[in-house]
Amino acid sequence: MEEQTNRQIDRNPWSDRSEFPSNRDVRLYPMAVLFAVACLAFPLSAVRIAPYPIAALLIGGMGWLTWKHRGGFWLTLAVAAVLAPVPAFGASLGFLVLAASVGVCSGAYLFTVQGRPYLPVAGSALAFTISFAVTRNAATASLAVFLLPAALLLGGTVLLGERRVTLVTVAAAGLAVALAGGVVWFVVRRGGAFTAQAILAIINDWKASLIAFLTEQYDAALSTFRATAGTANAAPTAMLEQMFSAAAIKTYADSIFNLAPAFLIILCEIPAFLGQKLLNAAYATNRLGRAVGLESEFFAVGVPTAVIWLFTFLLSFFGTPTSNLFFAVTENLRYLLLPVVFVAGVRTVYLLYRRVRAGAKTLFWLTGIAILCCSPASAVSLFGLFGAYDTIMRSVRRSLARKLDDTNRGNDNNDRNGNDDE
Repeated sequence: MEEQTNRQIDRNPWSDRSEFPSNRDVRLYPMAVLFAVACLAFPLSAVRIAPYPIAALLIGGMGWLTWKHRGGFWLTLAVAAVLAPVPAFGASLGFLVLAASVGVCSGAYLFTVQGRPYLPVAGSALAFTISFAVTRNAATASLAVFLLPAALLLGGTVLLGERRVTLVTVAAAGLAVALAGGVVWFVVRRGGAFTAQAILAIINDWKASLIAFLTEQYDAALSTFRATAGTANAAPTAMLEQMFSAAAIKTYADSIFNLAPAFLIILCEIPAFLGQKLLNAAYATNRLGRAVGLESEFFAVGVPTAVIWLFTFLLSFFGTPTSNLFFAVTENLRYLLLPVVFVAGVRTVYLLYRRVRAGAKTLFWLTGIAILCCSPASAVSLFGLFGAYDTIMRSVRRSLARKLDDTNRGNDNNDRNGNDDE
């Protein structure tokens, strides 16, 4: 009787595995294959046509193993499709995000279902062996372990019963650790040693290449505009020449490199968020629905996070990342926290949309499309502003309601005491 009571008190679904279905019922072996394929994606991403069959396997396997909750599946496909044209590390960024999202999900699934961390380790080892046989390069094949830290950290945190924000943060930290290891390896390989001078030399080379690329693109655009505009549009031509001047291009390149830390961490946050969402869908699809709770589904934003982001957002009106080190740090912090408040903002706008009348919904859509077409960056920041504001105001309303409830309870107690005295 006491054991049953303790089991009811313990809300962690992983505390008792005796009632778990068999490995065949939870599709453990297909998930292991999917994890190995996701690990293969990184060392083989630049090998001719290898990304195409790998992407097909990842999409097909992910769709089959998470078919009961397709929200994460479609969101992952949409993000991968949007990022597909963007080159990154010699491959398509969309392909890498797809592989990272599926790999984080499948690796954590292997760990949690069996409670054995060596299962994802074995999957990475298998991927390393295959990639080494294909590339004959141990350094390239070592990229097969890129997803291992994130999978192990996410799986271990899931077993502890943590909430969704913590799960996503831990998974992103695992990807950031692997990315940092890759950066160290790249610097040592190219500069001979991991020193500040070697890092600065590589950054300066990249910056010079970016400036040369932007200058070439802008010169081609200006030449086309001059040829089509003629002499009648001298004022717009002069304005474009000022916008595309050497000083403006250098400032733009400096801003990109000053914000590189935030962009790289966001690059880790996106597949961490998608991977955790896919993980819940995999549990629900494969007879492990009791492992999915409200805390692992609801993405809550803390008030300190909202306040810090709002503060950095206001500071962005008074300086740029190239102004000084202070504005560079605050701008990195603003972009670093932007995905969190952006998700909260999307939820806030969706709830607001459901409350408006049918006639006002058309105006709602037109306004949103106009803002998105004029400035996508401003639209994203606007969503973040909605999310931060809603988080703060919800906290204020909860605090006021709590104080009002305490006051009412105090008045009720005083009334009872007064009646007892009578």
